[in-house]
Amino acid sequence: MVRWDLLLVVFLVGVFWAGVAGASGSEGFGEDLGSVGGGSRVQGSVGLTAGALVRGDGLRMHFGGRGDLLFGRGSPRDYGLGPYLEVLTGWDDISLGGGGSLLVPVHRYFPLVFSLGGYGRYCSGWEPGVSGQLFFGSRSYNYHGHYGMAVGMTLQGRVGMVEGGERALVVALQVDGEAFAIPVIMFVNLFREVAR
Repeated sequence: MVRWDLLLVVFLVGVFWAGVAGASGSEGFGEDLGSVGGGSRVQGSVGLTAGALVRGDGLRMHFGGRGDLLFGRGSPRDYGLGPYLEVLTGWDDISLGGGGSLLVPVHRYFPLVFSLGGYGRYCSGWEPGVSGQLFFGSRSYNYHGHYGMAVGMTLQGRVGMVEGGERALVVALQVDGEAFAIPVIMFVNLFREVAR
């Protein structure tokens, strides 16, 4: 049997490491993607989510990780469109999903991001589903790189595509992976300086 808790830990470590690479200016993150044209750039973000999951069987804690790429943005005032991947858990299950996101710049520093996609949920067996999400919060535009930080609130609706499938609502706080990576980067740099 697959250990979904271990899979979640591996994914979250990957999200964390991607945040470390993005925060440290690691070459390679998005370097090959470059500009899309017209001065627009690819902007990526990874983050962790924590909040509440409401299902027919009650209220429970929700945790997850999410990464996305947005194409077509040349400034904070531009729309963006791109793919996302996510992993979520309500402790008794795990969901792996992906789809598309549209960033709407309703405010220079606080855009709305609409996402629509599919997922596979494993509880006692695999169940396909569709999800829609609204993100509102700070989504930075990085003029000098390909990583943009995102911190805000998410509201997600989830519908299982089988009879008696999941019907859920998720309200969560999304915190950027760099928030967890920055202390690690500081200590790594401190030890590098001490070792010299």
